[in-house]
Amino acid sequence: MIYGGPSTQLTTRQRKRECREVFAARMAMPQYLSWSSTPITFNREDHPDKVVAPGVYPLVVDPIIVST
Repeated sequence: MIYGGPSTQLTTRQRKRECREVFAARMAMPQYLSWSSTPITFNREDHPDKVVAPGVYPLVVDPIIVST
């Protein structure tokens, strides 16, 4: 739990109530999307023909999405 901001002005009673709310939260069950089992692959065709300064540019992804 991160303390700071407006919660620093709380009374002890309010802070205890806030802690109880946080610790009473249930763990989230993962819900996977239907496409999450599809592998994402890259090959030499995806590589640019010329790289002027390797390692300097951010990774830019231009996805082609095909729905099945």
